[in-house]
Formats: sequence, structure tokens, C-alpha cells
Amino acid sequence: MFALLVSLHMIVAPVPAAPVHYKLINKSTVDLGMGGMAPIALTMTAFVSITMTDSAAGKIANIVIDSSTFDAGEMGAAMAGAMGDSPNGVTLRAFVINGTVQQPVTPSTTNMQALQLSPAIQLLLAGTRSAHAGDVWTDSTVADTSVSAMATKASLLTVWKATAGTAGAMQFVGTVTGTTSVGGGQMQLEMQTTGTSHVTTRPGQLPATATSSSSGSGSMNMGGQAMTMKLSTEVSATLIP
Repeated sequence: MFALLVSLHMIVAPVPAAPVHYKLINKSTVDLGMGGMAPIALTMTAFVSITMTDSAAGKIANIVIDSSTFDAGEMGAAMAGAMGDSPNGVTLRAFVINGTVQQPVTPSTTNMQALQLSPAIQLLLAGTRSAHAGDVWTDSTVADTSVSAMATKASLLTVWKATAGTAGAMQFVGTVTGTTSVGGGQMQLEMQTTGTSHVTTRPGQLPATATSSSSGSGSMNMGGQAMTMKLSTEVSATLIP
């Protein structure tokens, strides 16, 4: 009986694939529209290991941050405290069904820098969809986070279309629209963005490359002073052989 149970466990127990390694970059540039003040550039770079495990209805993605850097340029000293601890060693987890993340990417511990990698991770996982040339589908993502006295609400809608690539690869091209609301203390920000995403992949596999670029405008109220602002974001994920 024991041998039978062991045999059944070996059959049904999910076996994770070998880790796949990526370089992720999320770069944002914020222009507050204030004379004499240069745009603020924030860049999060990380090397991660991704393990995909089969589940009953889809796959579970575990992303371990092996190493990372956060660069805020001249704002570095001021941003360091706001962004908190290094995310190295943090694991992010996502449940995905045919390329669609079912809930916000969740870190093993609350870490603002780790959360900066969520857009790149969702972009990668979108590339695991099994699609045929000419297929069109829509992904909708909602993410609400709250850290200390600040709360963020973000929604993202991507309309994808698949086309045939070379050597059996597929190209996914997405048209993106999004809204973001950030509030805390005397600060309130509202932002609308549009952009495009490109993924090179093979059906059902993690992609070789994935990129996304977006831009938008919005308004920010800081201590009763209103100002307009512009934002541009570049996200990329590159497979490390």
C-alpha cells in the first residue's frame, strides 16, 4: 500500500520546471512641469530566477530577485528612504491561466522596490499564452497597494493581437490604456496613460523578450498646490541564456 501511495504521489505531484533567468528593467521619467526643475528619472533593474509550476487550472510563477539596483539620479537620497529596503532575496508569486494573471503579483514580504517589477513580470507572463496568428484577446489588470500612509490604485487594459514570427515564434502586440491614483497625507495624484507592448515567444512558453512603453499626463495636488505632470515608462524583460 505504501508503495502504491508513493507511486500515485509521483504521478500527480506538480514538478516545477528548471528556473529561467531574466534581466528586468522598469524606467520611469516624471516631469512635474516646474520651471528650473529637471524631469525625475527612476530606474529599477533586477536579475531574477523564474520557476513555473503546474497547478489544477493554470501555472504558479515564483520569481526570486537574485540582485537589483535602484537609481533615482539626483533624487536618490530622497527616494532611498521612500522606496525602503533592498528587494534582494524577495520572492514574488503569481497565478496565471493561459497568459492572464489572475490576481496582483504578490511579494513574500512588503517591499516597494520589489513591487516596481510587477509590470515586467505581468508582461512576461502574458507571453505564455497559447495563441495562433490572428487571435485577439484582452487582459485587464487591477492592482491596489497600501504602504504606510500611502495608497495606490492602478488599472491596466491591454488588447493583444498575435501574428506569426520566424522559425515558429509568435509576436504578440498589445495596445495599452491605464489609470493610476495615488494618495497619502497632503498628496493626491491622478494619471492616465497609453502605450504599446511587444512580446516574442513560443506558444505556452516564457518569452525570449518582452518590452512595453507608455506615456501619460495627469494632475497632482501637493499641500493644496495643484500642478500638471507628464510620465513616460519603459519596461523590458530579456532572457539570460
